[in-house]
Amino acid sequence: MTVFDDSFEHGFACLLEQHGESVSYQFLGTDTPVSRTAIVDRNPPTTVDQVGEIVSYSLMIIFHNNEDDGIQSHVVNNGGDKIHVSLKTNGTAEWRHVYSLIEGDGGVTQVAVR
Repeated sequence: MTVFDDSFEHGFACLLEQHGESVSYQFLGTDTPVSRTAIVDRNPPTTVDQVGEIVSYSLMIIFHNNEDDGIQSHVVNNGGDKIHVSLKTNGTAEWRHVYSLIEGDGGVTQVAVR
């Protein structure tokens, strides 16, 4: 781990304390979800993919990239893993499939949910 990664991981812990919320994450092939604190972006930007198609997500969810209190990026299963989260801040949570792993370095794992 680089010095930047180490510093960012400690700084991200402060962001989780201030802006994090509890979500449940269920890995493909397991019966028991794990509870994690994550930052949920309910207004993610719309992007354009390599062939010019517009791609929009309902949520972007950011976890620590570790096994102890986060989600390791190398074990994320696109389409198979599920997250129990609400689309609105005060809404009802429901299970949503992980659509895509967006980022898995710098101490964080970021996934997109539709």
